[in-house]
Amino acid sequence: MATSTVSWRHEKDQWQFLSWLLVNLVAVSYPNAYNDIVAQIPVFTGAPESIEWTVLRVPALNDNPATPAKVGYRGQVRGLGLSLSRATLANCILDCEEQGLWIKEAPLISS
Repeated sequence: MATSTVSWRHEKDQWQFLSWLLVNLVAVSYPNAYNDIVAQIPVFTGAPESIEWTVLRVPALNDNPATPAKVGYRGQVRGLGLSLSRATLANCILDCEEQGLWIKEAPLISS
């Protein structure tokens, strides 16, 4: 189980202008950080078949109370937002671990 940022473009994401704009803004403004994000992708996607992994791509974190998580790929889940409470993230990580959700996947998550 790992977390990354929404800047990780996944092949299952559908194109959306705002997301494209934000990702490219990060890539241009913080190229070293963006390159670090991109460099971690093959660490997971190229892992041996026997290794089960999940990467939750998180937006800006806040300290709001837990709410039901919105989890999925860009353009496939309504209401994916630009913020996530730490409590919601913690609950989602526990759900993924306990229920075996999102194995070998890298969905976006938001509150």
